[in-house]
Amino acid sequence: ALSAGRSGSMKLPFPTIKNLQALAEFTTVDALVEWARQESRDGVEKIRPVEISGDGKHRFAIPGDRDYPKGGDGDMA
Repeated sequence: ALSAGRSGSMKLPFPTIKNLQALAEFTTVDALVEWARQESRDGVEKIRPVEISGDGKHRFAIPGDRDYPKGGDGDMA
C-alpha cells in the first residue's frame, strides 16, 4: 500500500500513511501483535497532526517531527 501511495496508483490520507509506516517497522506478525497488546495495556497515544504553512506550501507535522509545536496543539477532544 505504501508503494502504491508513493507511485500515485493509490491515494492514501496522511494518517493512514503514518500508521502504515509504523506497522512496516515490524518484521514478524508476532512482534506486531505483542506491540499491539502492550499498547492496549498502556493506552494508545493520540496523534494530532498540525498543518504547517510557509512559502506557499502546506504540510502536516506529527509529534516527533522537527516542526511540531512544543506542547502540541492543545486538547481538541
